[in-house]
Amino acid sequence: MPAARVLAALAAGFFRMETERLKLSPWGEDDIDGLRALATDPEVVRYISDGVPWPEERIREFFDHQRRLYAERGYCMWRLSAGGEAMGFCGIQPLGETGEIEIGWWLAKAYWGGAWPPRRRVARWPMRSSG
Repeated sequence: MPAARVLAALAAGFFRMETERLKLSPWGEDDIDGLRALATDPEVVRYISDGVPWPEERIREFFDHQRRLYAERGYCMWRLSAGGEAMGFCGIQPLGETGEIEIGWWLAKAYWGGAWPPRRRVARWPMRSSG
């Protein structure tokens, strides 16, 4: 196994990016239920698969693919969580056989709209509240 793959595989268990509210992390074996909740919600997949919920086989395929991508390349569509609860995923992945990279994200419906303040408001909040 090439050294780069070994390092990527080792890093797979250590990657975490956290803020006070959000956490991006590689998918763990126990995380498939969070993906299943997203992929079977017709409103979440409305623009992904014409609103047709994913069957279990497609969910498992995507889940395994993301875990493999991270182990082999060091990037994937990372699990996105808040307070330990799965809220979606975001990241990058190869776009089929094109050689290009896709940027993507899905969010659980509970986090759409006003559930999280827009970035602009978050950035202004400390200025307004400090006097």
